[in-house]
Amino acid sequence: TPHNKHSTFLSSKSTCPTHPQYPQQQKKESIMSGVPKLNVSQTKLDKLAADLEKLQIPAAVKVGDGSAPPVPVFQRQGYLEKLGHTRRKWFKRFFVLRDSFLLSYNLQKSDYTVEPRACVHLGNSKIQLMAHGEKPFCFFVTTMEKDQFMFAAETEEERQAWIKDIEIARTITHANMVKLAVENQCLAEEKGVADVTMEVSTSALSLFSNSEYIKNTPLTGGAEGWLRTLGFNPDFSKTDGKFKAAKKSQLKKCYFMLRDSQLLMFNGGDILTKPRGVMYLVGTITEVTEEDEGLFRFVCRSPQCGDLIELVATSEKQRARWVQALKIGSRVTYPDFKLLLKEHELLATLTMTPRASAPSAPNKPADKTDAPPAPLLAE
Repeated sequence: TPHNKHSTFLSSKSTCPTHPQYPQQQKKESIMSGVPKLNVSQTKLDKLAADLEKLQIPAAVKVGDGSAPPVPVFQRQGYLEKLGHTRRKWFKRFFVLRDSFLLSYNLQKSDYTVEPRACVHLGNSKIQLMAHGEKPFCFFVTTMEKDQFMFAAETEEERQAWIKDIEIARTITHANMVKLAVENQCLAEEKGVADVTMEVSTSALSLFSNSEYIKNTPLTGGAEGWLRTLGFNPDFSKTDGKFKAAKKSQLKKCYFMLRDSQLLMFNGGDILTKPRGVMYLVGTITEVTEEDEGLFRFVCRSPQCGDLIELVATSEKQRARWVQALKIGSRVTYPDFKLLLKEHELLATLTMTPRASAPSAPNKPADKTDAPPAPLLAE
């Protein structure tokens, strides 16, 4: 089967390449220049700063009775029926909607963190409502790669709830995050509060609206390529309790794809909708670890959920690229998307009003040649 040379989106028909492919970086021009700055009262700045500080990102949530470790945040979870591709019959599956991904899990074999049985990338996908035979509450998803998936809910209310969340999920992409952050920053600069949004904001505005980042990063974001690893949440008993003790022969070479907020791991030739493991990056910390024997190590871990993967690159350049991409991926999330929308809402409320002109002396008309006064923010 021919391999997809530049697999930007996951495809049930595509397979993992047998050698790494790294798309060339494409230059982009910053759209933030020449925006006028206005004077704003300190009271307005303090209020905006206080509002921005209230915005927080939950990285994990408790499920069930709360006795199990927390799992990464999600927009929706529950059972749906899915029509099989090869065997045209319905299968009941447990699905979790996280950011721009819909993942299915076998709850009898694993929790819904790093071991999904399948995943669908919803970024910029199309959704249709339809009936199928005896299943009246179906919806049809077509991905950017033209892969098609048929799902069935039990009730119309349940179908509408899934559709509503999937419609939001399809917009949570790196490209849209960059566009929204840039729009917010332009709005902030236009209203004279750019310094406040950059310094106080808890959203990803300062990250995605950075002109150097925009110039040097493809709008699709992400990364992909071959790395060595012991896998997700490895058993360290085989390496004397330390990842560093693992010999090169113990490390398995796997193909990794970073799409929006998800890190997916494949073996060569795997179908790209069936990863061997997936790590959700929200709230994760990515760090460079000690280098030895020419192995360029780094680790990505989730303090809230306890998930961890340690990776080995073949060069310092490759490691640096992955470390940056993983840090970016941890902010291409539904919580961050909501923060940017809320931030946009706060900035939009700072409406501008003209300053009233000084009253004229008795029997003396106002000077029509005076320049118009500088605008102030409305109270």
